[in-house]
Amino acid sequence: MKKLSLLLMVALLSVATWAQSNVILPLNRAIFSATYGEKWLRLSCCDNTDYVWSATSSKEAKTALLDTSQDSQLFCFVGNETDGFAIYNKALGEAYKLTALSPCSHGEAASWTQDEAATWYLDTRFTEVGDKPGFGITTNKENQGMSLNMWGGNGGDLKFYSMSGAGSRWIVTQVEQQ
Repeated sequence: MKKLSLLLMVALLSVATWAQSNVILPLNRAIFSATYGEKWLRLSCCDNTDYVWSATSSKEAKTALLDTSQDSQLFCFVGNETDGFAIYNKALGEAYKLTALSPCSHGEAASWTQDEAATWYLDTRFTEVGDKPGFGITTNKENQGMSLNMWGGNGGDLKFYSMSGAGSRWIVTQVEQQ
């Protein structure tokens, strides 16, 4: 029984490592959409992949426990990796975009707006680190280093923090739509 448990644990760790490395590397332009709703993405935290981005019904940008049935945990990146992109949430719809101050600074929160929104960029400097690799998501095109962070874990606000912490790095996966 101990051998079976050990074998199962090794297999699960191998699958998790394979999935994480294949989702993150190399930077996949296929995560970007030309129009709203073309592709839906889930953003899981590298520090704890059970935590994902979420939008609340009260229009807050938060983290939540992974629930694959929730549209509030699906996002669309409209734009590209060079010029930047807008971030939409499926549950909130096309009228709302994620915004934050630009340039961003430590502790600043992201929020949803129907007005002019920030342009977002991927920071790829930590996609190949040995421990918890992932993308940073920032409003800073130059002088990156700050990324949205799962501030406080489950239910925490999405706020900017240094990318040296794995809580500020994200795994982006495309979600197939039925």
